[in-house]
Formats: sequence, C-alpha cells, structure tokens
Amino acid sequence: LRIEAAYIAKAIHTHPDAALASAHRIDQSSLRMHSLARDMLKRLRPPNLDSLGFEASLIDLCQSWQQHCRIQCHTLIHDVPDGLPDHLCTSLYRVTQEALTNIAKHAQATQVWVGLHITQDVLTLSITDNGQGLLHTSTVKHGLGLIGMRERIASLHGRLHFEDAQPGLRIHVQVPLPEVHT
Repeated sequence: LRIEAAYIAKAIHTHPDAALASAHRIDQSSLRMHSLARDMLKRLRPPNLDSLGFEASLIDLCQSWQQHCRIQCHTLIHDVPDGLPDHLCTSLYRVTQEALTNIAKHAQATQVWVGLHITQDVLTLSITDNGQGLLHTSTVKHGLGLIGMRERIASLHGRLHFEDAQPGLRIHVQVPLPEVHT
C-alpha cells in the first residue's frame, strides 16, 4: 500500500490514469484487509456468544463436540449470571474449546465433565475426563494450545492448574469476578 501511495504522489501530475489505477489497487487491497480482519474477529469471538449467550454457548460447544468426537460430555453449569464481561466469556469459551480438543486428541477418554459455577466472587470452570491422565507432563507445560490457555486465564488474573483425576485429568480454572457480578 505504501508503495502504491508513493507512486500516486509521484504520478498524479504526469500520469493521472496510472495514478488512478494505483488508487483503485489501494482500494481493493483495503477491502481485502477489512474482510480478512472481520473473518479473524469472528474466529476470535465465537458468534454463539452473541446469539445464544455464555451459558448456552458452552452447552452448545459441548454438545457439538460430543457429536463430532463420539465422547460423552456432561455439562454441569450452575448460577451463572447474564452480563458477564465479554473478554471473560470469550476466554473461558476458548479455554473450554482447547481443553476439549486436547481431550479428543490425547486423552483416550470416554467421558468428559464440564462444570461451571460461581461461589462468592470467584467463577470456577472445571473440565475433567476419564482418560489416561498426566502421562507426559511436558505436554501439559509446553503445548501451544496450553500456553494459550494459560495466557487467557492470566489475562483475567485467574489461576489454571492441572490435576491428576485418577483416571483422567482435571483442568481447574478460577477467575475472580468484578464486584458488579457477585
């Protein structure tokens, strides 16, 4: 774009048709960039959060995952108020999504439990499977998806830890809530 803009500045007086063509290329490039940015934003913020709400989106995610992966997924969601901050809902949705993806890839589980509840001013998310558990602790520490999970929860000033569920693995997330939602 900068090259095209520099060309326009030079050619505007001597080659107006070429400058106009260059301006058109800039316009087309900006439309493509805008479309790309919109697509990326849709992938960053799941559309279901807007259309269904947080609780229903998590339930829908678990049901879709269960159908796709053929692993039974139980949702235990209690007392989650409407109006939680968007960044909180998006982060917890993506953490749940990444956890389910990892379970499907690595755990050899037959059942998963996704729990979400609020006690006092703390939201707790737990994802437990009955799979093989913590066989390779290096995977828990270094996988890119797990790093992303840690970063999302850290951005919420929360805690994320992995527990051996014997059998299986429990991912335990605790996030402090703003005072308005207690």
